[in-house]
Amino acid sequence: MVARHPQRVATALFITTLLALALGACGTSRPPDSQPRSTREHGLPVVADVPQLLDSVDLKLPLDGHLPSMEEVHRYGLANRALITRCMQRFQVHFVPSPASEATGLRSWNERRYGLADASAAATLGYGLGSRTPHDAPPRRTQRLDSRGMTVMSGEPVSTARRLHVPPGGCSGWARRVLIGGPSATRPQGDPYLAQQLSQLSLQESRRDPRVVAAVEQWSRCMRAKDHHYDDPFAPFADPTMMHGPTARAIGTAVDDVRCKKRTNLVGIWFSVDAAYQKRLIAAHRTGLTRLADADAATAAAVERVLRGAAGPRRLYQ
Repeated sequence: MVARHPQRVATALFITTLLALALGACGTSRPPDSQPRSTREHGLPVVADVPQLLDSVDLKLPLDGHLPSMEEVHRYGLANRALITRCMQRFQVHFVPSPASEATGLRSWNERRYGLADASAAATLGYGLGSRTPHDAPPRRTQRLDSRGMTVMSGEPVSTARRLHVPPGGCSGWARRVLIGGPSATRPQGDPYLAQQLSQLSLQESRRDPRVVAAVEQWSRCMRAKDHHYDDPFAPFADPTMMHGPTARAIGTAVDDVRCKKRTNLVGIWFSVDAAYQKRLIAAHRTGLTRLADADAATAAAVERVLRGAAGPRRLYQ
């Protein structure tokens, strides 16, 4: 598999913020000026079939094909580090990039899209991620660069960078341009945030859909019957009493949470409604998504060239 548009891949590097994205917060990237419009004014989308579902880690939504996978994130990171290293060597700056980190954070876009849904994880980890918790990962060694090295890396200050003939944005900026497939005048144009925003929008709209609202209410009643007072499947993640590791209370709550989701089929209902909104959004934004696919293909080819060793720092101003 190959990396797609680097701005979306860079967003995915903050994979542990997916829960925040699910709640409608976009803290990982700057959205474009034009936001995708809601489709709710056209009425509720038809849902023909509602499967019985629970664990959501392997669920595939219609927009997932426009979002990067974990493997794509990894390959993009490898290519980016390789390019920066070659460029820094071109300017005789000794630079050893930090190694690729072990997998941390959520395993997919949808693992906790509808709240906690993994029965085995709930029974051992509560609401935590165990060894995949980012702050539990061993710290990576970082290399300190002197002022010249920082200029070569970042292109700042510009006056010094020009004197050293450093490319705009430094080696990091050059690597980014290589990985989006070439100069802006020739690479495919598209909104790199479109698929991410549409995915957030479908979750927001489905969350307000009366079918999902009714399922959440059933889940909440089930939780209250077990002496857990939450009105929303994401509320336990904000409960301070759930934030101190896999305590007996956290595990008990998490186990009951997943059991209530299974009893009410909350995941199956929400997933089906969410997918219906995504299909409608894809139809409304087909042109933009096609342009994004073209940009993806350009980046995929660039990543493959870099990982084969075919791209080097000979053309620093592309």
